[in-house]
Amino acid sequence: MKNKINSIKYEYYLVSLSLTVIDFLFGFAYVAFMNQTGLKNYEIGNVLTLWSTILLLTGIPFGFLSDKFSPKLMLGLGSLLAGVGYILFSFSKSLSMFLISITGVALSNSIISRLPVSWLISILKQNNFENEKNSIIPKGESIAKILTFLLGILLSTILSNRINNIVYLVNGLLSIFLGLFILMFLSESKSMDEVRNVSFSYILKSFIINTTRNRKFSFFCIKFLLFSVAGQIFVYSWQLYSINELGIKSSYLGMMYSSFLLVLALGYYLISIFQKYINAFSCIIIGTITVLVSFFLMYTFKKDWIFLISCLIFELGLALDQGGSLVWIQSEIDDANRSTSLSMLSTIIGVAGILGTSIITYLLKVSTYNILWLTCSLLVLLSLLLLLFIKKNFRIK
Repeated sequence: MKNKINSIKYEYYLVSLSLTVIDFLFGFAYVAFMNQTGLKNYEIGNVLTLWSTILLLTGIPFGFLSDKFSPKLMLGLGSLLAGVGYILFSFSKSLSMFLISITGVALSNSIISRLPVSWLISILKQNNFENEKNSIIPKGESIAKILTFLLGILLSTILSNRINNIVYLVNGLLSIFLGLFILMFLSESKSMDEVRNVSFSYILKSFIINTTRNRKFSFFCIKFLLFSVAGQIFVYSWQLYSINELGIKSSYLGMMYSSFLLVLALGYYLISIFQKYINAFSCIIIGTITVLVSFFLMYTFKKDWIFLISCLIFELGLALDQGGSLVWIQSEIDDANRSTSLSMLSTIIGVAGILGTSIITYLLKVSTYNILWLTCSLLVLLSLLLLLFIKKNFRIK
């Protein structure tokens, strides 16, 4: 029994670590890389909008395919597709090539999103270890972030003044290797015959009905949208803001991003401790308050060291919010459409991405980054008020 749970944990930790490393290698400077290659800000905005649109249109269909067939299969295929996208990205030098490569990356993100957790929950349930999720998920995220932090330090040492396209080429090869590993060696969770024998329209209709009836989850989705818009604005802006407004060298972005991951690791570790005393929903509230503080600091002060501290506070709050959400949401969704439901969150992130890029494009034309941070503060404040409304009016598990 103990050997079985250890085997499941190590498989999840390995996949979680690999995906975190891959995400880091792409995410730590991809906006700066496009800027360095010669793309103008509005062209970068077009690339990011395409990414968000793909997430919006494909999140739920890919979630359905994972429910109908296999989280393992979709995770493996998604990793292979990501590899192709990253390799194309490494050789991109024009807007058209970046649009093509980001299509592959975005499709793979849509496929992979939440699948490791969906796979973990399914295989824990079939082995009667469901309660283990409360410790496995936060610890897995924490381990992945700490090890990726060390990778970030190494990258910052190797890269001098420019972002090298070799990083993205290596990332593509790692993704392909991971995809092959998953398809050949990852444990398969039991199939769900009740899902495999129904159509996408039936699952989608069932999901919409269940979500509509579950007003608590519906309000949470609205909160998730508002919070995600603010988060996407930060993700799309921090690199250009650091370079263009604060004068930080692009070679330092890897160090900054790796420090973000270290704080994320701390946040996920804190969740595993907090849950001994408070529920996951309270962790979400604490995380949202922490993020609100970070945006207020960004808005109030324009100094590089204060911005770095604000970013670290943001990442800590993000970890508490995301980690708490991953655990809490599991009790609010049905087993039969778990991947579909979790993919709904990816769809919301797609909507948030489109709204975020639109807000960035408009506000930077008529105002400054400072107004961006104020906008983020207001969005997070609204999401906090929704959380407090949910806590007051609904039973929290």
